[in-house]
Amino acid sequence: MLAPSELTALSGIAEVTWRLWRRQGRGPTWLVIEGMPRLKLGEYRRWLNARSQPSN
Repeated sequence: MLAPSELTALSGIAEVTWRLWRRQGRGPTWLVIEGMPRLKLGEYRRWLNARSQPSN
């Protein structure tokens, strides 16, 4: 499970952007564990792959 700061380091996308996307329902699906947002690495990879696919 990735914390927002870990995801920022991995992706290069600012933590504030991840927070905004979570609030807007954009981006990958997050879990909240003990009040803290977390993202499964596999979910991040799935989301990233979907973004890199050309749209029809």
